[in-house]
Amino acid sequence: MRLLNTRTGRFRWVDGPAEVKYAVLSHVWSRGEEQSYQDLLRIQCNADGQDSSNEGSILLAASPKIRNACAHALADGIEYIWMDLCCIDKTSSAEVSDAVLSMYAWYTHAAVCYAYLDDVEADEDPRLPSAKFRWSRWHTRGWTLPEVIAPKAVTFLSADWRALGTKHELAEVLEAVTGVDKGVLTHDVPLDSISVARRMSWAAKRLTTRQEDEAYALLGLFGIHIPIMYGEGAHAFLRLQEEILRTTMDQSLFVWGAGMSDCALDAELYDETRHTLLASSPAAFARSAGVQVIRCAALVGPEQRTALGGELPAYEFTPYGIRTWFPMLSVGPKVCLALLPCLDEDGGRLALVLKKTEDAATVHTVGIAGWEGVRARYRASLRTLPWNTDPAQAGNPSITASEETFTRVVKLNRPWPKTIPSSKLYIAHRPLNSLSVRPPAAHPGISAHPRIREPHDDLILVDRMDSSLRGVLWVCLADALDAVVSLLSLGFIIAVALFLGGLFVLLMMWMVGRHPLLVLL
Repeated sequence: MRLLNTRTGRFRWVDGPAEVKYAVLSHVWSRGEEQSYQDLLRIQCNADGQDSSNEGSILLAASPKIRNACAHALADGIEYIWMDLCCIDKTSSAEVSDAVLSMYAWYTHAAVCYAYLDDVEADEDPRLPSAKFRWSRWHTRGWTLPEVIAPKAVTFLSADWRALGTKHELAEVLEAVTGVDKGVLTHDVPLDSISVARRMSWAAKRLTTRQEDEAYALLGLFGIHIPIMYGEGAHAFLRLQEEILRTTMDQSLFVWGAGMSDCALDAELYDETRHTLLASSPAAFARSAGVQVIRCAALVGPEQRTALGGELPAYEFTPYGIRTWFPMLSVGPKVCLALLPCLDEDGGRLALVLKKTEDAATVHTVGIAGWEGVRARYRASLRTLPWNTDPAQAGNPSITASEETFTRVVKLNRPWPKTIPSSKLYIAHRPLNSLSVRPPAAHPGISAHPRIREPHDDLILVDRMDSSLRGVLWVCLADALDAVVSLLSLGFIIAVALFLGGLFVLLMMWMVGRHPLLVLL
């Protein structure tokens, strides 16, 4: 870790942040005006060549941002400061990678973080609704999110480097502006107690210069590390989510997109990324701030937890998608619901809408267009388990007859049954063009989804993995009913065809009797 001496302007290398007391600078980059590590190193070399006795001559030649940051730290009795401007050798990919992975820890251990807002004046109260502080571009950048959360102490500075207030003093304003919980900002609430979806929502409207930083800036918020590979683009955010799945049981990661609210989309416009389990960027979580998490064990009974190997969930990353267990409800031959241990802001339980792919019965994509049509078709079977998407959609005049609603997540308005069968399946977690769409033909443990029937107006769920006699009987009965319905349908079609054929023959005979010359035709 390279630090800058706030008195002399010279660098010092330390092995870890615990060795010395230091400050950090959080800011927004100004194009073409920032001094790099090489620039400051050149200034130091020039000072050495001149043999200057003035120990502050290096800082006099430094940029105003570096000079003023050092002056503030020195005034607070802090001898060293770290800033990404000049303390990282950006020509070294190894050093950049190490800095990205260590940055959250460096900000966490800092004695104070100076947040420099170059577009805010000091002559107004940041607490006022019209204050420019609320609209500073500092609040819109991706990297400033961990920089405001990680440090215990943050001092906000105006464009002329005057104090605007501390993080604790402005916690309520910051919560309103950023969406980050006040308790998280003040370190009174553990970060890992906040759902993954909510943490993602904090970054939904933030921008980064490089696409990869959408993911890298969030590493510290989830306590994980992934290899840093600039140039991979959106793939970085997919890797971030995959690593989150490996380290947490929080399935709110799947609750993103416009599936529960503003989702009037043209059904002919197919966006492949919205059909996957994982999001393509933090922007997809803009509406997920209210998602809460409950224990996975609440979804299945003890016998099923034993059968599934204890702790839930577990994920296997394959070329065909993520292979995992979900408590499942079927909504017809191709559509089913995967129940999630998640609640919305009103306490409603959430479920993913899954659709089987054409190429493989066990591979599913997420979400469908025209959910209301599917729901209406199976209304009789779903009568005892009603659900709907966000009530705001009802009667939405902006949805025309040529448009269909695309839905990823639905809310169950009533509690689900106490025992819910689970199925193991593949779910496309990346765009389908990056996956093999057909898994092995025979894979142990793969099961069909439970069927929904309505004998005596009761909801009956049967899992094909249920080895009990009752389960087997229900499966056989369901298959028998399907066969009978198919035979009756076929018989009806044949009867109608014979009837119409007979009418045609009788009509021809009548016409020939009245007009014998028709025989010659």
